[in-house]
Amino acid sequence: MFSTVSLSHSPSTPLLPEVFSTGNLIVDGGTVTLSQSPTVRQIVAQRPRRARVFEKYGISYCCCSGNKTFMEACAEQNVDADKVLAELLVSDAFTRKAPSESFGEWGRDRSGELRRHIVDVHHGFLQSELPRLSYLIDRVANRHGNHYNDLWELQRLFEEFKEEAEWHVEREEKQLFPLLERLEAGEASHELRDSIGKVICTLELEHAYLSQTMACMSALTAGFQVPETACNTFRVMLNSLEELGNVMDFYTGKEASLLFVWAQEEPKLQ
Repeated sequence: MFSTVSLSHSPSTPLLPEVFSTGNLIVDGGTVTLSQSPTVRQIVAQRPRRARVFEKYGISYCCCSGNKTFMEACAEQNVDADKVLAELLVSDAFTRKAPSESFGEWGRDRSGELRRHIVDVHHGFLQSELPRLSYLIDRVANRHGNHYNDLWELQRLFEEFKEEAEWHVEREEKQLFPLLERLEAGEASHELRDSIGKVICTLELEHAYLSQTMACMSALTAGFQVPETACNTFRVMLNSLEELGNVMDFYTGKEASLLFVWAQEEPKLQ
């Protein structure tokens, strides 16, 4: 828990747009025009994941500069408001929907497809999200570290997590996956299987380290709870960390339950 100010969920935010549609916003059962929309800061405060959309278009959501209305902010950045709204809808749908993919959907005959999925979806997410989170944590720590002392420890833990996760991704793509391609091509020597086993052993240790480090970050922030006085960037940082933890659980579970098991089951050694 952050040491200076105790963490607790912030008071409920006022009812803000839950459904976006072209030309209007639905607010608490009523319709208002986009020119009457809440500020960018309010929109992000209600659903922090929306910050990614605004970041993409260079629209600030910070407390100090996010007080422009949605239309004003889009006009200032010369971006299509309808396009931004559509992307906010997609973001909201993702927020409401927990990962629904079942591990059972992946059969042993789809091992190659699963590897491509891991690279495109999970590794792709990490490669974009880790630098983004590093920036957010540095920004929040530099701005609020004197008040929330544990932010410095959070910053240290995250940088360790980031470094380990980047090594993990590289080890899979450059070591494990080429070995598995050889295995699927019909090679089944003891040497190949030993190499696969050693790499998987290292990857499993990395899984454990990443899980433990994420657990430490969760404990430090009382389960990623947002302090009552937190600014939008603080809120977005904690929300993004929590999402990263959920994604990592799903990603490493998929590897441990499917990919690593398959790699050590077949084919029979020659």
